[in-house]
Amino acid sequence: MDLIRRIILSPENEMINDRFKEWLRKSGQTSLFEIQHKNRVFFISIINSSKFNDLILEDSTEWFYLHSEDNHFQCLCKIINYSGNLIDEKRYPNISASIWILKSDLINLKIHNPTLIYSPNSFENSLEKIDKDFSELLKKLDNEKVKLSELTGKNKINETKIKRIR
Repeated sequence: MDLIRRIILSPENEMINDRFKEWLRKSGQTSLFEIQHKNRVFFISIINSSKFNDLILEDSTEWFYLHSEDNHFQCLCKIINYSGNLIDEKRYPNISASIWILKSDLINLKIHNPTLIYSPNSFENSLEKIDKDFSELLKKLDNEKVKLSELTGKNKINETKIKRIR
């Protein structure tokens, strides 16, 4: 179980959900990159979920937060760890193969509830060029010909199910 699923399933859902939304709002105020997609502006930030350690303890608490300027699109990609270079600089983030689409108003992807999907894009660039990967992710999410699969279930190996979104 990860942070987002824990928030969704929490008994005090409304209070925790408000706390989560406020965290995203504050985290989205600073960004690493700005990218354009179909005449819209999107921002990429690295955010830390350690504020939620009272709900769930995770090995990694860093996420990429991709959101539109109007916040009608929000996506979280978990950074599992980093691969370093010869002097051990954290340059290449290893991003989870599944990503959370919190909400989406893209023409070819309308989502109103948090949805965990397999990423249609593999992230290969260094931190300095990660905007190219996110630009490709947006193109693939908005392309009706790219197949998307939702991960459902309780995130256990024997209970995980895959449902085709499109």
